[in-house]
Order: sequence, then C-alpha cells, then structure tokens
Amino acid sequence: MCSPGPHVFLVVVKDGSHFTEKRRRALEEHMGLLGPRVWRHSLVVFTSLGWPRLNSDQEVLESEALGWLRNQCGQRCHLIDLSDGSRASELMEKIQRLVVANGNGVFEMEESVCSAIAEEKRRVEEDARARFLKMKTHRAFMRELARPLPDMRIVLLGAKGSGKTSSLNTILGWDQGRWSPGRTARCAVGQGVVFGRQLTVVDTPGWWMNFFGHETAAFDRHQIRLSPSLCAPGPHAFLLVVRPDRAFSETYRRAVQDHLELLGGDVWSRVMLLFSFGDWLGETAAERHVESEGEPLRWLAERCENRTHVLNNRTAGDGFQVRELLGKIEEMVAGCGVGHWRAVGEEEDQLEMTMRVEEARATERKMKMEQQRRDTRRHLDKSRRLPEVTLVLVGGSKTGKSSCGNTVLGRDCFRADRPTTSCVLGWARVDDQVVRVLDTPGGFSQTADFLKGAPSCAALVVVNASAAFTDLQGEALEAQLGGLWARAVVVFSHGDWLGDTGIEQRLESEGPALRGLVDKCGNRYHVLDNKRRGDGSQVRQLMAQVESMLVAESLVTAASSALPRHTTAKLCKSPSLMPNDHQLSNHCEYFELNSNIYESHPPHKLSTHCSELQ
Repeated sequence: MCSPGPHVFLVVVKDGSHFTEKRRRALEEHMGLLGPRVWRHSLVVFTSLGWPRLNSDQEVLESEALGWLRNQCGQRCHLIDLSDGSRASELMEKIQRLVVANGNGVFEMEESVCSAIAEEKRRVEEDARARFLKMKTHRAFMRELARPLPDMRIVLLGAKGSGKTSSLNTILGWDQGRWSPGRTARCAVGQGVVFGRQLTVVDTPGWWMNFFGHETAAFDRHQIRLSPSLCAPGPHAFLLVVRPDRAFSETYRRAVQDHLELLGGDVWSRVMLLFSFGDWLGETAAERHVESEGEPLRWLAERCENRTHVLNNRTAGDGFQVRELLGKIEEMVAGCGVGHWRAVGEEEDQLEMTMRVEEARATERKMKMEQQRRDTRRHLDKSRRLPEVTLVLVGGSKTGKSSCGNTVLGRDCFRADRPTTSCVLGWARVDDQVVRVLDTPGGFSQTADFLKGAPSCAALVVVNASAAFTDLQGEALEAQLGGLWARAVVVFSHGDWLGDTGIEQRLESEGPALRGLVDKCGNRYHVLDNKRRGDGSQVRQLMAQVESMLVAESLVTAASSALPRHTTAKLCKSPSLMPNDHQLSNHCEYFELNSNIYESHPPHKLSTHCSELQ
C-alpha cells in the first residue's frame, strides 16, 4: 500500500481513555503480526480534543500498560490536540528524527512472511469466488420456486452485542433509538408492514460469545426455546446475527451451535447467517469475509447452506438491503418445502408451565425480601450504625468479585482486568462508615478464618447473574464458608445483564443449587450493577442489609453463649427469637467489646496475614 514500505508506524491512543491490560495485549498481538522489528519504527501519539489529561510527553504514566507501550517505542511519544491541530509541526520533527535514526530506511517485512500473505490472499479469493458461484446458482434455482409471503415471521438469534436489536430496527424501518439500547433480557416482538409484507420479528436475549450452552443462565436458555411461540404458528426463518468486526474462533462457533440446537437439530434448515455492522466490511463481499476468517466461520456458513446476508444498520438507504433479505428468506422457505418451522408442542407447553410456576415462586420470594428490607430499615433506625464493617468477597473465579469490591468502595482498589491470585485489602469511607473489603482468589479456602475473627466481618458471596450456577459451585461455596451462613449475603454481579427482568425470576429458573444457596443465607441477596458505580443507592441498600445481618447474628451469639446447650440449639434454629428493640439499641456495645480483629489484624497486618495463608 505504500511501497517500498512505511518509514514510521504511529500508534494512536486517545488521551484519557482506559488503556487496560486487555487492550495492551491486543495491541501487542496485532503489532506482532508485523514482526519484532516494527517497534523500531513506532511512535506513540496521544490524541485529545481540547484540554489534555497528560500535561507533557515526559509525564510519568500511572498505567502499567501505557508504560509498557512507551518502553516498546523507545520512549518516543507525542501529544496532539485534534481540535486545533496544535503541535502538529513538532510531531513531524519527531517523525523526521526517527527516520534519520533508522538510517532513512523503511520497514520491510521478511520475504517468507510476504510470500505466505500473498499465497493466503490468492487462496481466499479463489475460494470466495467458488462459494459465490455456488450460492448464485442455488439462488437462481430457488428464485423460480419462491412465492411471496404476505405474512412473514422471523426470529433473531445471536451473542450479546451482535446487533440483533439494531437489525430488528433496520428490518422494520424503525429509528435505531426506538428500543432501549441496553441488553435484551427477555424476548421482545416487533411488527410492521415492509414492502407489502406483514412482518413479525422476535428479538431474543444474547449469550456470551465464549459461553457454551450449559454455561448460559437457565432463564436465557428458556427464552431462546420459547422464542418461536411468540410468532405463532411458527417462524419462517431464524436469522443468526454475527459481527464481522470480531474474530470468530472455534469457541464462538461451538457456542453458536450449542445455543441454536436448544431449538432442536432441525433448526439449521431455517437458519440464515446475517452479518451486522455491514459498514465494517465496506466493499468486502460476505463470501470473501467467510473464507478469510477461518475454518470456524466457514463451518457455520456451510451449516447454513451458504445462506448469508450483510446488513448495514447505520444507514437505511432506499431499503434495498432489506428487500434483498426478505427475498432470500422466501427462497429459503421454498427450499424447505414447508411454510414455516414447527416446534414440538408438548415441550413448549411443559416449558411454559414450568416458567409459570417459577414466576409464582419468584413473586413470593420478592415479597419476602421486601418485608425483610422494611424490617431492616426499622431496626437500623432504632440503633447506631456500626463504625466499621469488613466484607470478605467469596466466590469462584470470573464471578466479578473484584468489580463488586470496587463498586462498594466507590473507587478502583482491585484489578478487575486480571485474575485475583492473592488476597488484597482495600478500604474507603462510605457514608461516614469505614468499610474494608477483602478480595480473595477464586475458591479461597481460608474464608471461614476471617469470618470467625470479628463480629463486624461479613461474607459477600458473589454469583455471576449472567451465567449458570451448578451443584459443584454450590458445594465449593459451602466448603469456603464452613457453615457460617448467618454472616453471608449473596451478591449477584453483572446486574446490567438483568435488563427489565427481576433477579428473583432468574434465581428460581436456575435450579435448586442457587435457590438452596440463597435460602441458606436467610434469603439475603442483592444485585450490583458494576457499570453504574456512581449509583450510591445500590451500595447503601447492600450495607444496610449487611449491618442488619451482623446485628442479628451477634445478638443470637451473645444470647446463646449465656444459655444451656439445648436452649442454644433452639435459639439458633428459631426465626421467631429475633433481637428485641432494647437489644438493637445496645448492639454497638457488643461490637465495641468484641471487635478486636482490627487490633490483631489492622489493614497492613491483615494483608500480610492473607499472603501467609496462600
């Protein structure tokens, strides 16, 4: 593109953006495609609009990732204001100095690498041409058999963020802002008349791209299975929405296969591969993208019998892309020989009945929780707040413990972009209360030791609301807590995943393992949306629940220590023997006398104690 080769590579980073470890690795991998010598010709350019965050090129960067990038580029960097183009001349001077330092030479790829790229390009073009001709021949035959469908029904399927809702808006001719831009948490139906056809389009919840079918939450799996019933008597087509701007790996392919086959193995005869973000492809044909992406996407295209379509959701244009899509669907229906896809009625009826039972249980659980929260507010109004609270984050890996800890403290104390390998203690003053949070590695085995150390120490059992919860996870948490359920609150991370659905409905759908966990914790649970850290109300509600729990647990412990053994067992099991108002008003005295963990393990010693337990 710039023969004989470029003199300089400008690595552009937006000033003030979060250049995370994940982005650093992505940059390293992409630059690595050009070979290690590329860094000798590279210069970092920080761009800003208006007043920059970085005051000078030599400012010490707090981010380890940015520090790594500067080192890779030999500390060559420049800050430029895009609003007025200031300092552009200085950038050109630095570029010229870099060129001179490299002996005025250009960057050249190794001959073997260039040959391999040329060979791969030739193969892709040949295979793409063959795929296109095969598809064109098949469509010509189907077009003669196709008949207009005055009433067309479509179901959209795909991973989270694939562009299903945007595609629905484009197909129906709606403005992109008509439906909420947030995640589709339950099936939604859109209808409209498009090119003389009455269209019914069903949007479905997406799944994580790297989650197999059994890893997706049961509620989301149920929604996928029920989606055909929302366009009775059945859909004519399933549009599998895939983003072309993301690499399509074998893991993603298997995830797609697992989730589509929730509808049955015969669903593939009705599936068309819909590439959203069509503007990303530009002039690249779908067939060429399929061939260049690799074997997983080629497998998927073959499974769909090469039925593909590209949709640019950024522009409606004259509607040609939608008209073409509807024509392809009519051709596919003609090839199936049957008007629409039919689900197994008995299975749908059974699933609908199960979900009605789960909804009734969810309503009952929610009412119980709301009553508990009213009692909590009443109890806390009659007592002084605890001056200090320590929260131990408990759970498996990749559940969102570190992110939840940061949300509670209102600042970045824990690294959420990498696995937690050792205990880390953070603290902050939250509403005039000192809150300490101990982040632990997944499956940390010494959790019970900390909970036994002081009455003002509680466990936050973090569960990923967007994922399935298995019996093994429940058993692992039980081993971690050592039976100290009276000091535990279940915290559901990924609260944004819930959308307009309640956590109770998902909790009941997930199965006995998760229901049992919440029940063991006395029906104490809370949802945290870590993307809304500025919303202090969700943290205040959690802390109120924790304080109420600690007060009740401490008074039961104090009372049981003064009673005979047989009475103690009765006291611990009976929910009616709760602290009275007089006990609540004096609970702080008990904590002041017994909360000596901070003397034996203050913040700096507590972190050392954690390391010794690894």
